[in-house]
Amino acid sequence: MAETMREVATIPCGVVFPNLTTRDHYVGKTATYSNVKLTQWPVSTSASTTDGTAFVSDMNAGEGQVTSAGNIWSTTKGNGLYVNRAGTKSASSVQVEGPTGWTGGTELSGGIWDTTSASTHLPWIIGLSWRYYHTGAHSGTKCAYPTKVALLYTDAARNRKSFNLSVKAHANSYELGEDAHDADSTDGGYYAYTLDPSLIATVCDTNNPLFFMGVAVEWAHKHGTGSQTLSGTCWNAVPITAPPWNSAASLPDTWDGTIAMCVKSEKSLTASLTSSSTMYELQ
Repeated sequence: MAETMREVATIPCGVVFPNLTTRDHYVGKTATYSNVKLTQWPVSTSASTTDGTAFVSDMNAGEGQVTSAGNIWSTTKGNGLYVNRAGTKSASSVQVEGPTGWTGGTELSGGIWDTTSASTHLPWIIGLSWRYYHTGAHSGTKCAYPTKVALLYTDAARNRKSFNLSVKAHANSYELGEDAHDADSTDGGYYAYTLDPSLIATVCDTNNPLFFMGVAVEWAHKHGTGSQTLSGTCWNAVPITAPPWNSAASLPDTWDGTIAMCVKSEKSLTASLTSSSTMYELQ
């Protein structure tokens, strides 16, 4: 029986778009890259990625709870990953968007993905591009904005791994961890980040690649004097990909003719990660 292939959008590494409209025109296709289960970490929770980056949900012992909804893959701002907080003290929160099914609760690394976990299982995903918008800012430096983003992975044995995005992929990308006070325009701001080059060979190992499962986002809720209601949204996310390689030196810096990839089916169960689940570049 012929395999069913599904086209999904990705961006070749190194491609710089002059604006978001151009990016969306060339990407063209959209997809839900996981089961879109949103998990907000409780108060006073922390965990580290496989490369040792700490993600922290610290809501000042409950002073001003964070609410969240939506998903980062949505092409519309109204359905994007939305966070909201009314309070007087600055705080941080963490939201994870990925498939259900892992042991270890909020852990970002270690443990085994459950056999019911469903995702597109894209290989060679080394970064992410997305839009961001904030509302309710007390001032240009007091708003809700993303500070860290990690990509979640599985290997063929269902081991859970994650790596922090730390390298700005495009010159026109906003800086993670800084106040995004310019992102209150209608179109919002633009982020594009990749993994540190030292991690790319691990994720893109030609013999045992890691398969993309979802994302974790840490937000800063930076309040000013008095109580403010601060909201932020991340949406229209598209993974950044590159062909398989064995060293970071072979990262492409031009269009290679491939702007999309195919997966075997709309959703692949983690338990079926075998040689028959190989992902193919769109020819």
